[in-house]
Amino acid sequence: GFRDKIVESGALGALVSLWETSEDQMRHDCAVALCNLTGEDTEIRVVQEGALPAVLSLSTSSVPEDQKLCAQTLVTLSAVKDNQAVMVQEGVVSTCTLLARTGN
Repeated sequence: GFRDKIVESGALGALVSLWETSEDQMRHDCAVALCNLTGEDTEIRVVQEGALPAVLSLSTSSVPEDQKLCAQTLVTLSAVKDNQAVMVQEGVVSTCTLLARTGN
């Protein structure tokens, strides 16, 4: 699919690097882009290439749509058994608890 082609071109690594070195709005935009690149054909690579912290950063956004996007992405990523241990180590459980408490 189109996501796979974008990921194969190196977009994940570039977005993660940009997220790590940028200011607030750019970090937000990178995190949203990483979420949008997560799908059935890319979910393992998203975690392998270190995008999880950026995805998790959306959980603390004051914008309900960002929180929803974070939750949807975590659902997609957690459906893959190979991602689950890494996700627990990265703090996904506490993030899900936070999202559940916000009610968005």
